[in-house]
This record gives sequence, C-alpha cells and structure tokens, in this order.
Amino acid sequence: MLLLTGVAIAQISPEIEKLPRSQRSIADVLSSTRISGYVSTSALFNLGPKGVVLPGRTYDGTDKLDKINFDVVNLVLDRPPERGDWTAGYKVELLFGPDANVLGSNSRVGDNSQSDFAIKQAYIALRTPLSPDLTFQLGVFDKIVGYEAFNSPVNPNYTRSYGYFLEPFTHTGVLARYDASSAWSFAGGVAGAYDAPINAEGVEVGNNHRFGLQTFMAQATYRRPEGEHCMDGMTLSSGLVYGLNSNLNSVSDRNPRLLTYVGFEAPTPFEGVRSGFSIDYRTADPAVGGSEYANSVAAYLSWQINETLRLNGRAEYARGSSDTWTTANPSKDRLLGLTSTLDIHLWDDVLARAELRWDNDTNERGVSFGDRDSALTAAFNVVYQF
Repeated sequence: MLLLTGVAIAQISPEIEKLPRSQRSIADVLSSTRISGYVSTSALFNLGPKGVVLPGRTYDGTDKLDKINFDVVNLVLDRPPERGDWTAGYKVELLFGPDANVLGSNSRVGDNSQSDFAIKQAYIALRTPLSPDLTFQLGVFDKIVGYEAFNSPVNPNYTRSYGYFLEPFTHTGVLARYDASSAWSFAGGVAGAYDAPINAEGVEVGNNHRFGLQTFMAQATYRRPEGEHCMDGMTLSSGLVYGLNSNLNSVSDRNPRLLTYVGFEAPTPFEGVRSGFSIDYRTADPAVGGSEYANSVAAYLSWQINETLRLNGRAEYARGSSDTWTTANPSKDRLLGLTSTLDIHLWDDVLARAELRWDNDTNERGVSFGDRDSALTAAFNVVYQF
C-alpha cells in the first residue's frame, strides 16, 4: 500500500513540496525509484525415450519435463546513487515462483523449504568523495563472473549452460565497483560462503569451525566502444571467486573452491551476427587436499535475422570429477551440449522463444541421462518484461 501511495505521489511532483518533511523524503525516494521485472512461463518436452533425466540443468530440470510451467516473477526496485560526494541508493530484486527455490538464497542455512520466494539482490549502494566512479554495494548482490545470468531474457538461450551450474549465484558481503574509463571497469569484494544462502558462512574442513567473511572475488572488464572497426563493440571479461561452501553435504563441499572465468563477446564481419566464448574452471584448493575439478568451454553465435527474429546457438563441452553434474559416472563427467534458440518478437514487451537442445554423455558407457547416453528436449518460453 505504501508503494502504491508513493508512486501516486511521485506522479504529482508539485504536491510533494506540500507534504510534511518525513513524508516528503519517502516520496522523493519513490519518485526516483525505477520499477522493472518480468513474468516467465515455459513448456519443456522430452523428444527421446521415456525415463530420461537432465543432470546439470539448473532451472529446466526433470521436474519440468512434459508439461507447461510457471517459472518465476521477477520484481526490481532500483534507485542508483547520484554522482557526487556522499550519495546513496539501493536495489531490491525479488523472485516469486518455483525458480526462486532453485536459487537457494534462503537465509536459513540448510533449509530447503519450497517457499516460492527468494531475495535475489538487496543492497545499499554508496558513493564517497574518493571518486565519483567508485561505488560500494553492501548486502546481497549477484555473482560477478559468468557469461549467463539467472534472468533468462538477457541470456542468448532459455536453458542455462553447464558452466553456469559451476558458478556461485549470489553473495552476501561488500563489493566495490570502479569505472576506470569508458572502456575499463573493475570489481572486487569479500563475502560469506561461496554458495547462495544469505548470511551464510563457509564451513572449514575437519573441525567444522565457522569463519566470518571468507569468500573473495575480483573481476575486470574491457568494452571497446562502438565504431567502424570490425572489433568495435567487443567485450572481454575475466574474474575469479575463492571461498568455502556453507555445508559439508559432500566431499566436494569440504574444501575451498576456486572458480576462474574468462568470457568474450564480439561482432563478426557478417551483418547482424555476433559471437561469444566462455571458459569456466572450478577446482578445490589442493593445499588442503582438494581433488574436485570441473571445467566448461562454450561457444555462442547470434544472428539477428530481422526486427522480429533472432537465432542463437550454443555449443558446450564440460568435464569434471565424479558427482559434478551427475552421480551416474563413477570416475568423471564428460558432457556435450548443443542448443539452438529462436527468439520471436511479435508483441511489445514480450519475448517468445522456441528451443531445441541435445546433450550427450561422451564417456564410453554413458549413463548420465538415466539409462542412456543422450537427451533431446524442446523448450518453449514466453516472457513479459515490464
């Protein structure tokens, strides 16, 4: 009710000055708050034999097969800090629906309740006299590495890659972002656990002693401005995350993880065609006896056919120690994924997608997808963005 009242006040800006001081400050904040988000629905179908399972599929797993699904409602309230000394802002991003449960950001560590609600981001943004290009974020914020994101409309494909599965989803801590120039930007921070639960601390191997802030992250991004050169519009990003998980459910959770990421996206000599490339490499710290490893290499291609249609493709090869994506392989996981997605823009603010994906277990006796070595699925996704 307060939000609706504030929006109504913001639409009548001259009336704000007539309000008492306490109410005027609230109205000022709401008048400069941006509200956005989306509603996502999907349908996922198995085109192969019955009984298939889909390992490593983050938000389009076996539980969504052969039916129409409601995915998630995303709601964002955002007020960036103005440029200047001692300015502040905030961002709140909320999720409602089944995909909120998969994100796993419940603040009660170890609680797997299906509440259909999650806080994806909730942080205060601060600027100081140090530099107008330096911003500090305190609270819950998104991962700073990765080619793909939780919000599927910004991804080239509806389904997420195996590399996305390796990355952390959210962090609770403090993050500094610095825009050094129009081309270079940097980020670095410290947070709690490597995994998503809010306020979670990493757990040390052996005696289960809990530390405080013990996940560290850094990232650098170069963006070449748009122009006439063939490489203008290129983006190159790299980063790393090092930290402990908040639980000891498996051997791979017991040692500090180091994830290294490199991503590249650029135009091609062909009109309307862009290419991309990403590498995710995650390993447990060998200094404390870690033997876990996993890596994923993915190539992307996007063709803007016309104003209505865009065709996106992804080819990915992933390999890792046993139990990384599936428990079916006793020694190691080796997975190949090919994905083709057609974006269709027929309605204003609506993104419709049709996707075909083939996954294959490249082990000699592949059993990753149930009792078979491959899976073929078709997905249909409709998103309304506001």
